[in-house]
Amino acid sequence: MRIRMKNIVLAAAVSAGCSGPSGDSNQTTATRDASFAGSAVCADCHQTEYQAWAGSHHDWAMKPAEPTAVLGDFNNTSFTHFGVTTRFFKKDGHFFVNTEGPD
Repeated sequence: MRIRMKNIVLAAAVSAGCSGPSGDSNQTTATRDASFAGSAVCADCHQTEYQAWAGSHHDWAMKPAEPTAVLGDFNNTSFTHFGVTTRFFKKDGHFFVNTEGPD
């Protein structure tokens, strides 16, 4: 079976583990109003860790799938590994991967 992952999402919502700039730790409010706070919020309390992370491969992996952040070749490129052929391509400005596996 082939699957297609539309818009490879490279961003992760990490705000659930940190309270926002206001320091509000009310779980009910935080859960109800949860949204991506951005890495700068984490840097407020974790400066050393933020400096080590900024610009790293993990930092790049969490960026939205946009032409300036996607480093792979998505020009209708395919490769076969262990008998499974995977194709990387763009369609209507979005990045896709077509490969074998469960949906």
